Amino acid sequence: DCMGSKIRKGSMYKILGLKENIKNLGMLCRPHLLGDRSAKGLKIAYKTFLRKAQPSVPSANEEGISFLYKPNEIELLLKIFEEESVLDDFDEIFNSSDSSEQQIPILRVQNALLQMKKIDPAFCELIHLAINTIFSAPSRLAGGGSTSAAIGCIWVNVRPHWQDQDILEFLVHETMHNLVFLDELCYSHYLDYSELPKEENFSLSAILNKPRPLDKVFHSIIVSTEVLLFRSEHIGHPEQPCLHPPTNVMVEQLKNSIKFLSGNIRLRKLLSDRANFLLDLCESKLKTIEMHAEASFCAV
Repeated sequence: DCMGSKIRKGSMYKILGLKENIKNLGMLCRPHLLGDRSAKGLKIAYKTFLRKAQPSVPSANEEGISFLYKPNEIELLLKIFEEESVLDDFDEIFNSSDSSEQQIPILRVQNALLQMKKIDPAFCELIHLAINTIFSAPSRLAGGGSTSAAIGCIWVNVRPHWQDQDILEFLVHETMHNLVFLDELCYSHYLDYSELPKEENFSLSAILNKPRPLDKVFHSIIVSTEVLLFRSEHIGHPEQPCLHPPTNVMVEQLKNSIKFLSGNIRLRKLLSDRANFLLDLCESKLKTIEMHAEASFCAV
């Protein structure tokens, strides 16, 4: 596999396995690899693939991640994310602000990436491979996000009260959304996309803890599982987290979400074999997370 020797074994990162994520990128980028199967070659091929797959999304030329915050740099990205937010029941998600203020969130994310390199170097390398652009823009409604209309891009709106751990979890959260988008391009996750917006097919979200469209719930289950695994394996369980709930709350919401979806035969039939496979993996990982969390809290 491309980069298989460069990125160390880690873990859709810990749920699916690192090699599977690299394999996904290789599958999508194969026509553009031009014989270069190095990390640099795969990154170039990935950017070429995305330019062709989503031509309206601006793409920077530099090899690494582009960090953007100036209005003229992010104008097109704002339009794409704004359109998607309206579809997702958010109206006027962005608000105006002095662009110089938006450099601060970018600096905090860059610092978090340096921390991630020490905490989980394999995942840090995966972020740099899968993510091409991180841009900062203010919002009263959200702390950031990702969209399938701009794969490889992450919008960040770091709140002043977020701790370093929250920003690390944010990177896990949004990178996972992008990895799920890529996995979906490779295998397809839903058998009938026209059924997803129908309220009778809503399921229980693991993050917002309310009924949401099936695709959003599927993402929430994977993202919650990954954040909890990241806590369990790397940074511990925070007492007063800001971005995500405390571990005991997250575990309970994740358990309820998986139970709701797993127990509904009609909804599971809307998921592809691949999606059902990933759902089952999350359920299996949840048991490990619960045991680790219980042991941690007992030790305290």
